[in-house]
Amino acid sequence: MIINNRTFRGGYLFDKFKGEPDQKLVETGPPGKACVPLKQGFGEEVQPEVRVGDTVSAGQIIGRNDENLSSPVHSPIAGIVKSIASGVINIESSGENTEGKWKALPGFSAEWQNLDRNILEDLVYLSGASGLDSGGIPTRYMSSPITSEEVENIIIHNTEADLFSPLTDVLLQGPRGEEFAGGCLILDKLFPKARKHIVVSRKNRKIIEQFETTFKGNDSFEFYAVKPKYPANLEEVLVPAILGKPFPYGFGAVNIGVVVLSFQTVLHVYQAVAQGKPVIERIISLGGERFTENLHARVRVGTTVEALIKGRIKEGENRYIFNSINTGVRVKDLSLPVDRSISSVIAIPDEKAGESMSFARPGFIKDSYSYTFASVIPLFKKGLNTNVHGEKRACISCGFCEEVCPVRILPNLLHKYVEKNIIEETLANYKIFNCIDCNLCTYVCTSKIGVASLIKLGKEKLRADGVDNGEFIRKNFALKGIH
Repeated sequence: MIINNRTFRGGYLFDKFKGEPDQKLVETGPPGKACVPLKQGFGEEVQPEVRVGDTVSAGQIIGRNDENLSSPVHSPIAGIVKSIASGVINIESSGENTEGKWKALPGFSAEWQNLDRNILEDLVYLSGASGLDSGGIPTRYMSSPITSEEVENIIIHNTEADLFSPLTDVLLQGPRGEEFAGGCLILDKLFPKARKHIVVSRKNRKIIEQFETTFKGNDSFEFYAVKPKYPANLEEVLVPAILGKPFPYGFGAVNIGVVVLSFQTVLHVYQAVAQGKPVIERIISLGGERFTENLHARVRVGTTVEALIKGRIKEGENRYIFNSINTGVRVKDLSLPVDRSISSVIAIPDEKAGESMSFARPGFIKDSYSYTFASVIPLFKKGLNTNVHGEKRACISCGFCEEVCPVRILPNLLHKYVEKNIIEETLANYKIFNCIDCNLCTYVCTSKIGVASLIKLGKEKLRADGVDNGEFIRKNFALKGIH
């Protein structure tokens, strides 16, 4: 098996941090109540298929709309519908033990190789797996902006580039390794004309090598190992790095015929087709030093954050974040549920007060792009909290933000224009719309300037004035799924 090495300009390697998840996987079981959003992941909100007072089974479709861009959602537990409001269905458990049980999807088969392609599409769509990741999985339903025939490349990845993301070793642990390989082959049957690209971190090369026999003789698959620099997990970086193709910034990978899927999505595809299992649970990493133990948990969709972290969190002021320390959504309300788009829950110290005499401290646990702290010595694990560790100062044009930028723009120049409220087409000429909001520029800024937020503000103001990069992209790309 040939494994190609790939990399990209810029980026940042988050290494040796406190709170990184280990390979332990625990089962949390069905919750006593579930809050199921009618919009989960990619697509639009669906319509309820149940009413208040209805009895539902684990795995039953409770929301669906085949007329809009969406995928069905399911009840993760057996119980009674208590309320439907604000796009959420609240279900109270009946107390039935549904561990490892669900209402099976019609037509599934362990001998999936014998299934018709239309049945495969039905299973992927009805399971909700088609609504995962950034652009969905195309089926004959409205599960993606493009059709199956428009798919030219499929990138399947788990680069472990983002801090606290789920580990490949855990996702493919035990029988899930064979399930992943089966999911890849199901996608091959669904999209026979598309090239499939499986991408892992360089430290996981041996995990892919174990599939050599499975994929032997199948020329539609290629394998890649990348240095786990953030943001190697984002499609705007993956597509140019793996395919050598320019990206239509402001649009999605699907708009150039590229479907980008995570390893966990491929597992859901296999489970839907071969086991009849809808997407009612997720493997979620618990990252950040505020957890008493950093591990992975198999969690039912609809479980509240409060229920998930109960008994697992240290006392104190904490900040909770979904999916990414760099681009994730802050969780202010712990009654919010985990949905099928969540892969990580992160808890870090919420520190507002600055350190006294910080200039005299060696910085054993502080990360630094400029290697000025003692944390560069590999004996120490670095810490991460919400404190900016210093006051905002004037930009010194150190160039660090430009060095880490993965899309080759000039953050140090762009943020100055916005800060001075010079919002004009010059910013578009400097490719402000190529910014992918990875936030690395802010992370490495020695002057504590919110570079990324200023650039984002500049893009918003330009769009409000009717300026964007849409016309340029349409001229230079044959976009699909745009009407």
